[in-house]
Amino acid sequence: MTNITKKEKEFMKSKAKTKKVGKKRVRARNSKGHFIPDNPDTKNINEAYGEKPAPNNNILGIILAVLLIAALLFLGGK
Repeated sequence: MTNITKKEKEFMKSKAKTKKVGKKRVRARNSKGHFIPDNPDTKNINEAYGEKPAPNNNILGIILAVLLIAALLFLGGK
């Protein structure tokens, strides 16, 4: 039988509740789209893989498009 302290139990419960958000690793590519190989001279860094880039949210473009459509509907009706 293991002796688990109250703090350890609380820690395990908090870890179970937290959502793991992992970054998806993708193969690194150069400007031509070819895969980049790993450099064997760097032991701790793997250049062959990189993180997936964040999605490009163009909220400003969406707002501008909605405003233009509203302006065309408002001014075009006369």
